Amino acid sequence: MFVYQVTRQRFSLKNTDEVKFKYWDEEWEAFVDLEDCSLLQDRSKLQVILSQDTAQQTAPPHVAAEPRPSASEAPAELLLSKHTYVPPLLTPESTPVPLTSKPDWPDIFSISVACLPNQLKVALEQKVDLGKPNQRSLRGLFLSAVVDQALMYTNYPDKLQRLQMAKAIIRQWPHLKSKWGAPTDGWMACIIDKLKNRRRGMHLCNTLRRKTASDTSSPAAQGAKRRKEMPSHLNLEPNVLAGEDETSRERMVAEMRKEMRKVEGQRDENKLKSLLERTFAFRREILNTGGTLIQIMEEYPALFTQEGFIQEYEELTNSSSTMREFYRNTFQKCTRILELGRAKLEKLYRTNTQSNALKKEKLAKIINNMNTAIEEERTFEDPSKKVAYHQAVAGAMMLPLLLGEESLSFVQEYPESASLEDVTSGPVTPYVAAVGPVQTTSLFYLIIVNKKVLSVYEFIDAIALSIMSFYIFWLQYPKTSYCTYKYIQMEILKRPGVEDGHLPTKLLTLMKNSQ
Repeated sequence: MFVYQVTRQRFSLKNTDEVKFKYWDEEWEAFVDLEDCSLLQDRSKLQVILSQDTAQQTAPPHVAAEPRPSASEAPAELLLSKHTYVPPLLTPESTPVPLTSKPDWPDIFSISVACLPNQLKVALEQKVDLGKPNQRSLRGLFLSAVVDQALMYTNYPDKLQRLQMAKAIIRQWPHLKSKWGAPTDGWMACIIDKLKNRRRGMHLCNTLRRKTASDTSSPAAQGAKRRKEMPSHLNLEPNVLAGEDETSRERMVAEMRKEMRKVEGQRDENKLKSLLERTFAFRREILNTGGTLIQIMEEYPALFTQEGFIQEYEELTNSSSTMREFYRNTFQKCTRILELGRAKLEKLYRTNTQSNALKKEKLAKIINNMNTAIEEERTFEDPSKKVAYHQAVAGAMMLPLLLGEESLSFVQEYPESASLEDVTSGPVTPYVAAVGPVQTTSLFYLIIVNKKVLSVYEFIDAIALSIMSFYIFWLQYPKTSYCTYKYIQMEILKRPGVEDGHLPTKLLTLMKNSQ
């Protein structure tokens, strides 16, 4: 009551005024609803929120006419100590969430059986022990259902409320008591982990999921949308490895960051590989709940290496020897694409129509650049390998032209003087930025959501990592290069395309002609 009395005195509030308090929870690292004053400790920080109606009633006429403070200035904070300090600011804008958005936490928390999946209901009726390792899947479903019901009341259940959740589990299903420690200990730990994962998803600004805009030329309209389907042949929703939890995840993230701060060449690559493998399920959970690229880059820097991307893709697709197969298929298919491109160019020269002038110019430029690179390239000791490589590169660059698509969301060439800002100003979907002519440069960037995520030194490597990134972040191909990426997926990466249904005729035709 002391807190309420001090607040009302300092702000000259009436007893009928509606006031809401939030306190800073160190565990959640956020302000959460204060429902029990016994939770407050010395020097706790509070937010005091005055309801909209009360603020309008209590404000003097000359104050009401003035502009209201910005949202960043809005929260009034109390620092509880022997000398309680109250800033002279209290407005209804201190929280973006309506005061009546969620019902109050019940006196007795209970779990609605009607909300449980049928398979879970059967397991509970049969008194299956969900704590056993072989019941991980059912335990995950059960915890999700319990947490979903708690989130109906608050996004930040405090310690007492989490204890009520664990007690509800034991009360309704006594056979689920923990076999060690207090009956609720095991469930308390599981609830905390599940809540943290849910909270991580709730607060992420999802830059990889963008709504389609009405303007089709906008980046949001062109890409960075997540695929909706979750094919069973992909490991998109793996289980966390036995023995791993939020505590071990944080420890592994710290170890990964420490190792990545070392100079390249001095890093323990085996250790990084192991850390990526053990944290794979945690990364998938972040991405499946709308995680941002920035968050993944900060927490898992080892992923953003060429080796990390390949490992992640192979873990996701249950595959191996990806790069060896990709190179072999690229040389085979793109050499054939080059032959088709030359035939197309000859046909365009014969018809010589104005409408095909741009395509003719682009095809001719690719062939001229290829011939120049073959003549001037000195890094290959074997002349035959040099020719094969540059022919494969030329064929890959012709792919969008033969499919009638643009190449800007596939590969973009920039002058060697281009700044990082220049090369990251393209579409939001993944694309390869070549610093210099594609045929001769040795520096490529993989750009995702206008961020440079990888530096690559071979064009074929860059294309491989680009297509892998669509799988790793589970993104839709941009409409402007859909068939180009689909061809690479099915003919070079050798991944099935059945999840997308009917394929365009022009793609099927090119796939047939390039056999």
